[in-house]
Amino acid sequence: MLKKIIIIISSFLFISTGIKWGLPKDEYKEFFYRNEQEMKLLIEGINKNYIEKSWQISKTKFLTKLERHRFNIIRSFHPDEENILKSISNMKPEKFDFNPHFFEYPSFYIYTIAAVLKILSFLKLIYITSDISFYFENPDQIAKFYLFGRLITLIFAVLTIFLLCEISEKIKKGSYLITFFLILFSPLFFINSTYMTVDIPMLFWSILSIFFLIVYFENLKEKFLFLSSMSIGFATGTKYPAIIFWFLIPIILLLKNLSMKEFLKKSIISFFITIISFFITTPYSIFSFNEFKKDFLYQYTTRGTPNFLFFTSNLKNIIEDLILINGKFITIFFASIFVFSLFKLKKQIFIIYIGLFLYFLLLLTTSGFKYARYYLPLYPFIILISSHTIKEIEKIRKLKFLIYFVFISVISLNLLKTVSIIQLRLSEDTRIISAHYIDKNLKEKTKIVFLKSPWIFEVCPVNFFKYNITIVEKEEELTNIPDNSYLVIGELQYFLTKNSRNKIENEIIKKMESYGFSLIKKFEKEPFLFKQDKIIHDMLYVCPKIFLFYKNEQNV
Repeated sequence: MLKKIIIIISSFLFISTGIKWGLPKDEYKEFFYRNEQEMKLLIEGINKNYIEKSWQISKTKFLTKLERHRFNIIRSFHPDEENILKSISNMKPEKFDFNPHFFEYPSFYIYTIAAVLKILSFLKLIYITSDISFYFENPDQIAKFYLFGRLITLIFAVLTIFLLCEISEKIKKGSYLITFFLILFSPLFFINSTYMTVDIPMLFWSILSIFFLIVYFENLKEKFLFLSSMSIGFATGTKYPAIIFWFLIPIILLLKNLSMKEFLKKSIISFFITIISFFITTPYSIFSFNEFKKDFLYQYTTRGTPNFLFFTSNLKNIIEDLILINGKFITIFFASIFVFSLFKLKKQIFIIYIGLFLYFLLLLTTSGFKYARYYLPLYPFIILISSHTIKEIEKIRKLKFLIYFVFISVISLNLLKTVSIIQLRLSEDTRIISAHYIDKNLKEKTKIVFLKSPWIFEVCPVNFFKYNITIVEKEEELTNIPDNSYLVIGELQYFLTKNSRNKIENEIIKKMESYGFSLIKKFEKEPFLFKQDKIIHDMLYVCPKIFLFYKNEQNV
């Protein structure tokens, strides 16, 4: 019991460091407005009716669509967190209408956050109002929404670590500490554990389903099979790709050599439990099917569709991505452990191999944009196989000290990488550093140019009332920008997926020079051990570069 308490408390304390990174703050108001009149102009047109129809409006090019910079004051620095709050704001619980009008994610996590926020409002810990101007005046108040949402994700992360340790111990006695350190110090797991997003909650429900399957595999009690099915339904109701793990169930049933009648019966019941669990968590996928279909198909087509023709190139991409996420040394470590484990294949870990294979197959048959978080579901399986195999290697006297030396090296390197991310989160972000620089060094009415409506995720916030702001529709229009103008560009405006950051930076500088702009200031903060020229897009969220250019006749 003491061991379990230590795991839970230490996980919570470690992961929670830097949880306040990138939240709205009252002290940032100066970057948006300086007085009540400017505040009223900022929120002009942002009324209750606009908010209710915001999802539909945001996906159109109608004149009724407000500039996205208008909402920066109530956004966090993570691009997806606002989706959760925006979806919650669309529901009308007083009319028993819980339609989020957003189905690029399923609804389970959205409902979870909504329920928690409602309870917190009853306890007077947060203040909920439909008057959005209140949050424009008091950004600290909406920051609490993000913070409590992140705490929910953090709880899911801690429970995931706990479950993995329990599974590890069931598979191999004495392996829980290896599992604990491998998952806790994993930079990818750590990074995603304090965002108000669906990835970690989906991972928890998926791992819970694996836990129940392992228990079923041991004692054949049907309730655990059906609890596993329900957990997969909840995982799918959190993020769609989790449905792949349902295929574990018929595979496990086949391994148990059941009669065909029993196999079909249990598979069908399991399938219906999974589907019903999904519909319970995302009911408006039925009640508002057209909305669901539209968003689901958008997500399906833009985030990657099944592509069975390019196995070789997709495999190459996956290997490259994993090397970028982990580094070569840790990737080689995991690959070596996996190869060794195949020679020591044990019945009790077979479920873990199947789970790894299923999700890897999903990645392998998918083309499209690649985010580091897409690889997150691989990690529990890789870590469980690693902890099991390390304990097996421990029995070989000649290899015992070598494997533990390598293991300690791996977790030490991971810890240093993770600590470097913590250091970034606890220090002032480049978006705010650059905003302060502009506010202090550029005179009022100075002309500042953006390539598109500034989004606080991509660039620094700038006061539209203090400065003369121009947003160019096409990059070529920069040629017509007058002298003595400034240009702000953020690295995250360019969708970096495994591209060379230095190469793109040089390309940006050269292109801007061709339009008469010269780079006068670059804002950057790199992790002390995690600096990479090539990096996957969402690993940049806490350390994007921001460039400030200036144009005068001497530059031409």
